[in-house]
Amino acid sequence: MKTIITILVSASLVFSFYTNYKTIDDIEVKTEITEKLEDNDLYTLREVYTIQDYLGYDFSNIDLKKLKGIEKKLRLANQVYKKDEYESEQYLRLKSEAYQMIRAEGYDVPLHSLYDAAEVLRGDISKYEYKLLLYLSTRSTKTKVESEMLFDSVIADFIISKYGISANELFLQSSFNGMQLALYNVNDMKIERNNLDTVIDKTDKHSIEKEHQRIWNRIVEIIPKKYLELVDRFEIITDGKEEITGFVETANNRWSLSVDPKDTIDGNGNFTPYSMKTIIHESAHIISLNKSQMTSDNNGSLYVVREGTLKKDSYLNVFFHRFWESLANSNEESDGYDNMSEYYNKHKSEFVSKYASRDPSEDFAESFAYFVLRPKPTGSLLKDKKVLFFYEYPEFVEIRDHVRDVIKNKK
Repeated sequence: MKTIITILVSASLVFSFYTNYKTIDDIEVKTEITEKLEDNDLYTLREVYTIQDYLGYDFSNIDLKKLKGIEKKLRLANQVYKKDEYESEQYLRLKSEAYQMIRAEGYDVPLHSLYDAAEVLRGDISKYEYKLLLYLSTRSTKTKVESEMLFDSVIADFIISKYGISANELFLQSSFNGMQLALYNVNDMKIERNNLDTVIDKTDKHSIEKEHQRIWNRIVEIIPKKYLELVDRFEIITDGKEEITGFVETANNRWSLSVDPKDTIDGNGNFTPYSMKTIIHESAHIISLNKSQMTSDNNGSLYVVREGTLKKDSYLNVFFHRFWESLANSNEESDGYDNMSEYYNKHKSEFVSKYASRDPSEDFAESFAYFVLRPKPTGSLLKDKKVLFFYEYPEFVEIRDHVRDVIKNKK
């Protein structure tokens, strides 16, 4: 699902307001500032970026000419991806070449794809294994057939797992404009390092980094236990500051939660207010899209999402029929990212944020975050009614009270 809360945006203005905070009031004020900035159409895809933005590294020591060469390859890769709309061989090659240039300057950059792994391991594996990895890296990326990718992952792992890397993780990374820094398994709400990730390492054991544990501890404090128990994968990722803060993905009612520490903890070591909003937003997806909310029956009146058919009394189905059914019937609803700005500008009174106008699921999650972090609305606009919707459920009110207490008592 990749619920990308900051939408690969040029949002330096938004995050410049997020310094230290001590109370829930600070978050409320900064959320208001963010809402105004979003109205100024900050939610657009970034066309111009620096390599520092793109990967989150400080490359000030790299020769300017080399830096421009790296950035040129990344720009070309981005153009190829936009044209092909999948991870083609040309895209993967350009990305790998750029990363190899960075590594040549002494930076320990994680692998970006199976293609990248083949190039890095070329001197350590046989010619046949090298060609096989290149073939597998692109065979199933166009069709995205899950069974094919799983089969290719199993074959590739026979070659690369001894180097501490996972083909499945590399397939997941290949379309992400960033990198995986660490991967953790979650058992009984505790994290333990998964030693098969995107970093070549022949050691058998990796320790849990203190910053990662601290972020996980905050997540445990925020997300209710019965929903957090559905999470079995915790990923530390980055695409630099002021880009993707975090997202969730799901398969077979198991959930993966990814967080960018560069956007989660500020320069003073404090959690940013926006990171708290992100965690709350993502928890709303787990709450509303987990298996307990689904049914195998559908008489045609239930809301169907990628995860399945929602029960009649499920949170999102009720939300959809109350606030979105008329929009769906009018064929005027937002078409994902493509016309989100245009649609939102016509319907500002209906959504708490621009991202909320993307679809019912994101509207639910954004409204839930505003419900938790903002005072109870007193207005009668549709966006106010969406926030008031959550006050109808004692479970949500309990979550709100708990999260606000956590934020008030933590620095």
